[in-house]
Amino acid sequence: MLVNGPPVKFLAELPADSIGAFRNWRKAVHKIAIILALLSLAVACGSPTGLKFRDPNAPNNNKPQNTPTPTPVPTATPTPGHDPWYARLNDKILKPKCLDCHKQPQPKADLDLSTYEKLVGTEGLIVKGDPESSNLYLVLETNEMPPRPNDPLTQAEKDEIYKWIKAGAPKEVPLDQNGNPAVQEPNQPGQPSQPGQPGQPAQPSQPGQPAEPGEPQEPVAGNKMRFGQLHAQVLGPKCVQCHGGEAVKAGVDLTTYEKVMALESLVVPGKPEESYLFEVVKTDQMPPREPIAAKEKELIHRWIKDGALK
Repeated sequence: MLVNGPPVKFLAELPADSIGAFRNWRKAVHKIAIILALLSLAVACGSPTGLKFRDPNAPNNNKPQNTPTPTPVPTATPTPGHDPWYARLNDKILKPKCLDCHKQPQPKADLDLSTYEKLVGTEGLIVKGDPESSNLYLVLETNEMPPRPNDPLTQAEKDEIYKWIKAGAPKEVPLDQNGNPAVQEPNQPGQPSQPGQPGQPAQPSQPGQPAEPGEPQEPVAGNKMRFGQLHAQVLGPKCVQCHGGEAVKAGVDLTTYEKVMALESLVVPGKPEESYLFEVVKTDQMPPREPIAAKEKELIHRWIKDGALK
């Protein structure tokens, strides 16, 4: 045991005041040792004090950052109790079949079909309630659009566009008590569609076979020719390249019914022989490079003879 050992004997021989000083010194050494041990532990933990303080210049990963919230893209939300007819038509037909060419930043023929407002706001493209006068339906029905080698629309897709325009080209329609769109169908149940008859979608020229793109379709006997039909079958593909858009040759713009009828003597309703339009195509003055076919000339004659109707 250390009771009788040398350290005790050594302390016993020291004066009393020296013994007290020694004890105080030993306590101080113990305290310093404890402080040094704590400091060593703190350094091992990564901070001189054992506490971690955030650098005021460093980002605080624990606090949500004030980053701007991206603006959500607006989507068509139908009114409760309504069917978004245009949105369905757009997703099913226009987007996959038309918008590759007819959208910003460079829509072909300056025809932008990317929104409802642009679709119905383009003059002559949609004539609400009258598909036969709507250029959109006519170029699709005659398979002029989409252009080859793209596949033409199916007859069901053409009929869907026909019914939408016939109903007034609405953005959305109310639902009936059974949850179905409250729209009167253009055709009577069981009644087959015939080409050119008012109120009915047109069928291809031969059962089961699509009409060739650009092939003129004669109106059914008894039905008067309309400008929309003439424009889709003759004026659009054969004349508007020079007489439409920004560079209108000879000041003759054939893009819309109003512009055609505004030109004096170009069309005299009911009198094709007195109409300059028929005269220049009849004598093969226009188009300058390739005269139009006799059947196309007859369509122009027929339209003017019927009264140059819109």
